[in-house]
Amino acid sequence: MASAMFGGGLVSQAVYVRDGESIEITLAADGPMVTAMSAMFSNAMALSAMGKVSRIGQHKAVTDEDGEMRALIARRVLVSVSGDAGPETKAAYFEAIDLDALAEF
Repeated sequence: MASAMFGGGLVSQAVYVRDGESIEITLAADGPMVTAMSAMFSNAMALSAMGKVSRIGQHKAVTDEDGEMRALIARRVLVSVSGDAGPETKAAYFEAIDLDALAEF
């Protein structure tokens, strides 16, 4: 079902629950949604309109008003961390992902 939401391509999704809070991590690669996001991530004005821009290592990430964090890795893998956990928890999960390894995917 997650693949259909992203218009195809490769999609992997996991949900983690701890102390009553949930975190959902989605990785999407090589699909139309990722291609559309690539255009937004390469345009500084469009990216800043999506939310607060930060860096996780060498990679740009954006956090929207709902606290969802996204990064586009190597212009073909979209990483998304969302859920009802607080922003610090989401950031910790996001930073635990080996983004450099995803760039080699």
